[in-house]
This record gives sequence, C-alpha cells and structure tokens, in this order.
Amino acid sequence: MRNLWRAAAHVFWQHPILWLPVALADAVAVGLSYLQRLLQKHTADGLMQTHSVLGGRPDISASQTSILPVYLITVCLVAITSLVVSFLFASALLTVAAMLRNLAQTGRTNLEAAVESIKPDLGRALLFALRLFTVSLVIGILASAIIMLPTLLLSARHSLANPLYALAESLVSAAVIAYLISPHAINLLRPTGHESATGHDALLARTTAIGAAIASIALSYLFNKAAFPASPHAVQVTVQAIASEIAMLPYAALFITLAMIATPDSPPAAQQSETRV
Repeated sequence: MRNLWRAAAHVFWQHPILWLPVALADAVAVGLSYLQRLLQKHTADGLMQTHSVLGGRPDISASQTSILPVYLITVCLVAITSLVVSFLFASALLTVAAMLRNLAQTGRTNLEAAVESIKPDLGRALLFALRLFTVSLVIGILASAIIMLPTLLLSARHSLANPLYALAESLVSAAVIAYLISPHAINLLRPTGHESATGHDALLARTTAIGAAIASIALSYLFNKAAFPASPHAVQVTVQAIASEIAMLPYAALFITLAMIATPDSPPAAQQSETRV
C-alpha cells in the first residue's frame, strides 16, 4: 500500500498537470453552485413577494401559499447541480486515467487526446454519477440526523450553530461516501466486461479515498477560516475559490492512485510494486 502511494505521489510530483482535470471540474462546480444560489434567490423573490399597488414595496402577507413551490424548485435546483457536479468529477477521473495511459505509451500526458479518448465512456460516467449522487443524498441525510439527534435530545439548540457540527457532519458523510463509492470508481476505470474490483483493490481504494476526502475537507476548512465574516464579500469569495482549488489536490492524488489500482500493470504502478519498502 505504501508503495502504491509513493508511486502516485511521485507521478503527481513529476506531472502536476494531472491536477488540471480536477481543478477544471471544481471551477465549473463552483460556478454552478453560485448560479444555483442565484436562481434560488430570484425564484424565491418572484414567487413569495407581491407588490403593493400604492407603494410598490414587497408584500409577503400572501406568500405562505408559495412556500411549497419555492421549496420544490430549490430541491430540483440542488439535485440537478449535484448530479452535474458528480458527472464532472467522474469525467475528471476518467481523464486523469487516460492521461496516465498516454504518459505510459508516449511519455506525454496530452490532455486533449485524453479528453477525446474518454468520450465512449461518458455513458458509464453518467451511471457512476447517478450512483454517487444517490449515495451522497442518502448518507448526507443520515449524517445530518446522527449529528443533530444528540444535540436535540440534550436541548442544546445553540450548539447547532457551532461550525464544528457542520465540520463533523461533512467528515462523517465524506468518509462513508468514500468507503461505499470507491470500489465502483475502480470498475469505472476498467474496460467494460472486465472483472470487478477484488477485495484487495477495494481495500486500497477505500483507504485512499477516505484519507483524500478527510484531507480535502480539512484543507477547505482551514483556508476558509481565513475569510472572516467581517471581510468584504469579494475577499470572502476569492478566498473560498482558492480554498476550493487547493482542497482538490488530495483528490488529484486520489484519482492517480485509483487509476494505478485499476491498471496494476501500468509502468508507474508496476515499477513501484517491485520496489521493496
């Protein structure tokens, strides 16, 4: 296992461009999240506010009947955004694996060729994204319930505002999702009809995925603390965008590791597996 991680770290160090597909996916995801929140706000403003004929000011006295439509539209927007983001990262995983294959065959990562080569697998990537979205939804709901239940039972309602609760919920959710979904990521990277991930492959994938997920959340949390609530909005947005990109570094390393697990006969993985610890 340590040999595999060393091989992935070595390849990542030698070819940092392997981070690019993950960084691009994250940049698009950040933009989609911003667009989602913007649409939610405009939808809520449009459905829940009427205007007085005399004063032209918002009147929310009759807005109770619009709560359900606003809620349903919000749920749809969040679901669509989450599914698209899942597909983006599934495609980034396939792209990183294709860049590694190009590196082994030609000595160059060749991003354009990698993107072209994954097109036949986009259907499988969509199925993987649907699985990831479903697992994330179920685990997110369960994690929220588990984190909130002790607090509610103890009547410590003020503790729910503590950011450590949100951090704990994120860590628990990410670890469980990584455990459940990582073997399917191995299957995605293998050709259709190839044998599924073995127990050993699943163990390697799960261990690496959990570590990457926890490291990513920790990095994001630490960097976002630099944006104080009193900071200008532009500063907060900039810090959050930078933190999001830096938090993707563990996932870039994870994608490289998953690709090596899925193709153990690739030159980087094979060379490192022959090295004694």
